Amino acid sequence: MLQKPELIMPAGNLEKLEIAYRFGADACYIGMPDFSLRYRENQITQNDLKKAIKIANNLHKKLYVTINTYPHNKSIPYLIQHLKFLSKLEPDALIFSDPGVYNLTKKYYPEAELHLSVQATATNYETVKFWQKLDVKRIILARELSLAEIKKIHQIVPKIELEVFVHGAICMAYSGRCLLSKYLAGRDANQGDCAHTCRWKYKVLEESSRPNQFFPIQSDKHGSYILSSQDLSMIEHLNDLLKSGVKFFKVEGRAKNTNYVATIARAYRMAIDNMMTKKLFNKKLLAEIKSVSNRSFFTGFYYQKPTIPGNEISSTRIKGTYEFVGVVKSFDEKSYLVHIELKNQIKIGDNVEILTPNKIYKEEINELFDYNFKPIVSYNAGVKKEIILRTKNIYHKYDILRRKIS
Repeated sequence: MLQKPELIMPAGNLEKLEIAYRFGADACYIGMPDFSLRYRENQITQNDLKKAIKIANNLHKKLYVTINTYPHNKSIPYLIQHLKFLSKLEPDALIFSDPGVYNLTKKYYPEAELHLSVQATATNYETVKFWQKLDVKRIILARELSLAEIKKIHQIVPKIELEVFVHGAICMAYSGRCLLSKYLAGRDANQGDCAHTCRWKYKVLEESSRPNQFFPIQSDKHGSYILSSQDLSMIEHLNDLLKSGVKFFKVEGRAKNTNYVATIARAYRMAIDNMMTKKLFNKKLLAEIKSVSNRSFFTGFYYQKPTIPGNEISSTRIKGTYEFVGVVKSFDEKSYLVHIELKNQIKIGDNVEILTPNKIYKEEINELFDYNFKPIVSYNAGVKKEIILRTKNIYHKYDILRRKIS
């Protein structure tokens, strides 16, 4: 029987970490701003990392810490301090890209389990064998590999763990190693400061015979997006990945909101569990992953190389079938009052859904109060985002409220 794969979710803060675990993640990856990608959206401090380790241990889950930037000379002293700090915390693994980071880790935290980041672009079995000899336990393979290539790597290097991305945004640069952001916006993606320049609208200028005349490329009503990829989704094809030798399924999205984390973790948890019990794929899970913001989905490079013309290019317009209303902070079982951290407007008469790890409830909002417990008819998400509602259902901390977009 094939080993049950591990579901790995992103955690941009402690709330997202707890939500990811609650909604089905076996492990999460997390990192401090100076040493991991996506630093502008990253809120993690040293104290947060200490708390994250405790949360993971208490829930019998795994926590991986990312050090996947390509540091410059000035960062080395701080990196050494960070490694010494991590050696006391003892996370389940460190995710790295740069050989220099590897050397420093071996010196200052030699006991660390090491996972090679996707940023290192491991694309062949010789690369995998190289890192295996250096005691790297897991390889997060480059996004550009097909299932056939992955299977070949597993056959030749069967004892090393293989991890791949199964869901989330895809960068047009090779495995995310982008120079475009630095060139056009002065923000280095390889230092965690991507400006998402691949999502910008572009036009062509032919200077010799048509000066100052710009021509759109593959335009739709929103513009031209020649570098903006669709999002990856392999939720229907997890069994193919498992058979190819992959035992670790990773979701992209440390910059995504809590609704995204809960929804995607829940959907992939159900898909994996169904797969392992040989149940048919639940088509309702497709609707679930489409309920949160996305640029429409494709299967990346796993089955064939994306070509143009085709449907692999998407506009930057974010779409979803549901609007994120709020997240439950607490629930009083005696009064059935729920404290909600509001994300969007709510009003009397709204029909909402409550997303939980196992079920989805429907409810009409009949009683609503502000944070001073004053009855209100409607409320907008603002500075004081907490509101209170009375419910007929039992809620739990980190349940998600959402509203169907008409």
